[in-house]
Amino acid sequence: CKALTHLDVSNNRIGDEGAGRLAGLLAQCNALAHLDVSVNHISAAGACRLAGAIGECEALAHLALNRNRIGDAGAASLAGVLGKCSKLTHLNLSCNEIGEEGAGKLGAALRLGECTALAHFGLASNALEAEGARRLAEALGQCPALTRLELSSNRIRDAGMVALARALPACRALAHLDVFQNQVGDAGAERLASVLGDCAALASLDLYANDIGPEGAGHIATALGACPALKRLDLRVNPLGPEGKERLGAAALSTCQVVT
Repeated sequence: CKALTHLDVSNNRIGDEGAGRLAGLLAQCNALAHLDVSVNHISAAGACRLAGAIGECEALAHLALNRNRIGDAGAASLAGVLGKCSKLTHLNLSCNEIGEEGAGKLGAALRLGECTALAHFGLASNALEAEGARRLAEALGQCPALTRLELSSNRIRDAGMVALARALPACRALAHLDVFQNQVGDAGAERLASVLGDCAALASLDLYANDIGPEGAGHIATALGACPALKRLDLRVNPLGPEGKERLGAAALSTCQVVT
């Protein structure tokens, strides 16, 4: 299989045993560019076996491990080999029970500056919380090609959003940011609004189902005029109130769809 470039074994319930066998195969696939092992009941043990083999796949550009249960230990194993994957553009680790420790290990790996091609990073529906978001955010400046960041359903709250907002101006290519369902309130919205004008490429911002009220909506509304690239802003299922919705509607540019 030395010429194999694309391998999709998703949704097959291969488990850790299958992951181990797959790892043995991957060691021979030097040309592999796309690997999808999502939805396979893989835990930390299986992720550890896979990580050792992934580190030898120098051509790997797309890795999907989402909807498994690799946890912090599995994330740490993957983090240990990311530096060898210099061509990696897509990494999806959503729905994997990764907490702040795993996020910290991933962040530390990214800070080494060897994943500069990474464009799409999925970490949705994990358990990062505020500290995990902070530790990850510290590394985002080392990902100059990042265009899409998915952090929804991680309970990052205001503190996590403040840390993330601090890092966003360094993400000059970022076009899509998903932070829906994260218990972000007015304080987090205010800090995010303060940097939106520095996110020149941002086209889509998803803040669905947070805790943003009229005050936070007002801060975001004030920032919209400085976001000419923004095409869609989702603020549904937030306690915006009539005042917040009115301010957002009045401030939105004609080129931006604001959904409340």
